[in-house]
Amino acid sequence: MNGFSTANIAEPSAIPTDLSSAFTLDAAPGTDIYATPLPGARHIFSAPIIHRRLSKASFQSARVTVRSKWSLQFDQGGLVFIIPSAQAPEPDSSTAQAKETHPEWVKAGIEVNDGAAYVSVVAKSRDNWCDWSLTPVPGADQVLGERSEQLEVTLYMTRSKNALMVWIVSGEKDFLVRKIPWVFLDDNSRLSMEDILVGVYAARPDPDGEATQKQDALSVSFDGFYVI
Repeated sequence: MNGFSTANIAEPSAIPTDLSSAFTLDAAPGTDIYATPLPGARHIFSAPIIHRRLSKASFQSARVTVRSKWSLQFDQGGLVFIIPSAQAPEPDSSTAQAKETHPEWVKAGIEVNDGAAYVSVVAKSRDNWCDWSLTPVPGADQVLGERSEQLEVTLYMTRSKNALMVWIVSGEKDFLVRKIPWVFLDDNSRLSMEDILVGVYAARPDPDGEATQKQDALSVSFDGFYVI
């Protein structure tokens, strides 16, 4: 896969060699990238991911168009920016589901909330807290209902000084939807030494168990993907 690796994918050989063309990830029910520090803390890192490893200092941008027939609560897919912990440099469902090993991360893409699809950004910091924002999908009816066609969005991430910026593309315009100011907030020596994993993911948390009995996976398509 030309410098890309996978996490939580049973058959990596099924992933195409050319990731700039269209490809698909299937997310089984119960998969997610999620953390909460509240009593009863949970750290979940089970979503299928394709990522590229690079130094944090060298990151410039990542971009993808993501589409699916989103339907269930918290169905999601898009870009993910991961800062692995020292204890789990290759995070996956077997190594990164405890507080001590769970990475820092930012995920951005389409996510379903209460029957509507949004552009969602979630950031999990080294201090173990998460925040979540929702933005309307440009030019789309957010309410899913019996919608038969797939819903898509093109989004990208860039660096601006200490911050990771998340953008969405609408026609000929690009809109900034989130600025995460702590991502590159390190001295230059640490930035050059610290690796990151940047890629795409899909997840079907299925909190209500609607897909679990049928083992109904969420199929998410990606196109125009790159990381530099």
